[in-house]
Amino acid sequence: MGGLDGWFQLRARGTDVGTEVRAGLAHLSDLANLSPRFKLILPFAFLRENGISKSPALRAAFDALLAAAEAAGRPVLLPVPMTPPPPPPPPPPAGFYKLASRYEVVMIKRVALRLGQFFASVDPNDKYPDGALKGWGRVRFKKESKQTDAACAFQLSTPRAGDPRLLIRPESIPAGALSIDATEFSGDIASQFSIKPNVSEADWGGYEAQHGWALGLDGIDIVLVEYDRDGQKYASACLTVVEL
Repeated sequence: MGGLDGWFQLRARGTDVGTEVRAGLAHLSDLANLSPRFKLILPFAFLRENGISKSPALRAAFDALLAAAEAAGRPVLLPVPMTPPPPPPPPPPAGFYKLASRYEVVMIKRVALRLGQFFASVDPNDKYPDGALKGWGRVRFKKESKQTDAACAFQLSTPRAGDPRLLIRPESIPAGALSIDATEFSGDIASQFSIKPNVSEADWGGYEAQHGWALGLDGIDIVLVEYDRDGQKYASACLTVVEL
C-alpha cells in the first residue's frame, strides 16, 4: 500500500490474490473512515485476466460492498462494462436449392402457367408454319388471358417412377407436351416455350421433362427446364404454377 498522487494503491503480490486484497481492503476501510476527504474505494483491473472478475471471493466482496452502499442510500458507481461486440452480420441468403423443395405431383394436376402477369395460352390451330418447329404449337402469353380460359389449362404428371420431372400437357392439345428450349432461345424468353406434338410417355424427356420447385417460404411453385450441353449449364425462364 503506498501513496500515488493523493491516492492509496493496494498491490497484491502473492498467489492468493483474493485473500490479500480483502485483507488490504479492511485496512483501507479503516483508513477511509478517518476522514470525509476519502470518497470511494475502487476495485483493481475489473476485467483483466488477473483482476477482480477472476477471483470469486473478491468479486463477492465487491458485490457486497455495492449492495451495502445502495442500502445506505449512497451513490453506487458500477464498473464500466466492456463495449459489447457488434452483432454478427446477417447470414447471406440461402441458395435457391436450399430454399426450395421438389414440387410434388402424386396424381395428375390441372394448372395454369403464368409468366409474370401473363398466362400461357395454347390455341390448337396456332402452329409454326415452317422452320425447325414446323407443326409445333405456339405458346402465347397474352395480357388479356386468364387462368380460367380453357386455352390456359395444362395437366401436370410424373410419368416415370422415380423421376421427379414433370410432363406438362396442354388440354387444348392432349397428345402434345410443353417443350422449353433455353439454348436456341436463351435471349428470347417468350419464345422458349412451344408444344411438341405427339409425345408419348415412352418418348418423353429432354426439353419436355420439366423440373418443379416449391418455394415454401413464399408459397410459390414454379417449373423450368435445366440441362447441360457442351459443358454449359442452361436453365429456362420460370413459369409460376397456379392450380385450378
